Amino acid sequence: FVKNCFIPVVLALGMILGTGCATKVHKEWLAIGGSKADATVRLAVVWNPQIEIPEYSELQASELAAQKCQTWGYAGAEPFGSQLVTCTQLVSSNWGPICYQEKREMEFQCVGPAY
Repeated sequence: FVKNCFIPVVLALGMILGTGCATKVHKEWLAIGGSKADATVRLAVVWNPQIEIPEYSELQASELAAQKCQTWGYAGAEPFGSQLVTCTQLVSSNWGPICYQEKREMEFQCVGPAY
């Protein structure tokens, strides 16, 4: 009996796990905050870790931050150096918590006078 039940259980488990395969997805950084008075810009990338593996460019982030700073009269932007990754949509399940949305944030300091 154990032998006969083992194979269907393994096949069912394989099908369940197989449907959860994540694929690589290109993501663009977006401005989510900042302060002209503090000369800071905050950017983020958001994805569903259950189905996506995010691919993003830190060069695109730097260019976007510099563009935002330039609208405030600064020459450019420099990253503070750290990135914060948080789960922004956590759901409880029978198997424990599952994250359906993650967010990576970077903060930049606007630098230099505009030329």
